[in-house]
Amino acid sequence: MFSFSQFGGTQALGLLVSLTLLIAMITNLVLLPSLLLTLERRITTKSFEEPYFDAYAEESDMDWDNLNIEESNDDKPSSIS
Repeated sequence: MFSFSQFGGTQALGLLVSLTLLIAMITNLVLLPSLLLTLERRITTKSFEEPYFDAYAEESDMDWDNLNIEESNDDKPSSIS
């Protein structure tokens, strides 16, 4: 809208804003994905050199054959009051 104005300053501002938005859109569509892929490769190669922490696998350390369910001593049904 500003670029259709009769006043020169407003018209220049409209053209400048339009050019800025066009360049920003092209940059977001072309440059940003390639930059993110490049940084992702660098970050993943550095992070996989050495783990940050040692994960403990609880399931592999359990003795599933000796796992028992204990019964409670309360034979009375519980009442909600």
